[in-house]
Amino acid sequence: MANIFTLSSLRKVMSLCRMPYGLDARATFFFCLGLGAALILLAAALRVRLRRKTRGTRAGPEPLDRDKLVVLLGPGEKIIESGIPGVFISLEKFFRDIGFSVIVTPSLARFDALLQEGAPVIIGIDCRLGPRAMRKIDAMCRACFGVRASVVFFYNAAGPEGLSPPPSLPQATYLGESFASLQVLELISYAISVDAHAPRPEGTGREPCSLEGKNTGHALQEIIQLLEAGRRTGMLSVEDGKPAGVISFEQGLITFAQTRLNQGFEAVMEILSVTGGTFHFFENKRVMQSNCRLPAQEALMQWACRVDEDGKAVPRSLI
Repeated sequence: MANIFTLSSLRKVMSLCRMPYGLDARATFFFCLGLGAALILLAAALRVRLRRKTRGTRAGPEPLDRDKLVVLLGPGEKIIESGIPGVFISLEKFFRDIGFSVIVTPSLARFDALLQEGAPVIIGIDCRLGPRAMRKIDAMCRACFGVRASVVFFYNAAGPEGLSPPPSLPQATYLGESFASLQVLELISYAISVDAHAPRPEGTGREPCSLEGKNTGHALQEIIQLLEAGRRTGMLSVEDGKPAGVISFEQGLITFAQTRLNQGFEAVMEILSVTGGTFHFFENKRVMQSNCRLPAQEALMQWACRVDEDGKAVPRSLI
């Protein structure tokens, strides 16, 4: 590479281009330098043109379900304690695991645009954005007549007990720097209701469900906590390619559970151990008979202990 711009090489290039070189090596050098720059610019222009042609063929982002849209406004990721002791999870992953669509953004402009499109179901705002940003957020929400249809919470707040919500968001709640998924579940429990008389989705025999999602991480454990915290009544169905089992809830209490192999308590333990697949919760649909009466939190604790005893340690992090 060091010999490319030697005088003999330059003379060969100039002779090929039929350009006089004489004894002026400097002119020869700058001619080749300009030629190289022109080739680089040409390559860059071709690359831009190719990108423009292929841009329209790329698949766009998946459409968001605004009926289950969560917007998290903040400068960084938030890690919270999961419902399983010693397990931590990001706030974004927590919402995705229990079936919500999530938009995470530090941009006030994008947040304002989302409000203009319609109030999300749940809004989480990081207090680390600072007082100036909070005033702008208050003004944005006031301009949209307040986000009264949403569950709104602020997190990473210093001294949350003594804070009052802004005028535009009187229903807002403050959470501190450290909190667990159970606290979030208590806030959002009434945001996942369903009209019992809603029509079934076209092309399916499935009844409308108030909550559904993929069984990733510890999503199933989080869902069971949510149902207990919200004192929900209904049936939770779990599938892993084929029906894995059902759990019936009465005011948040587990009253019935069944799998292909077990019933009652053992069926709950088996269902909690299912990895993969999907879950669906059907509001107000339940099994009338009872084969157990088990608080959800107690079931989760016993499941966690059983997992530890079997030598399969619960992951310390699900981020």
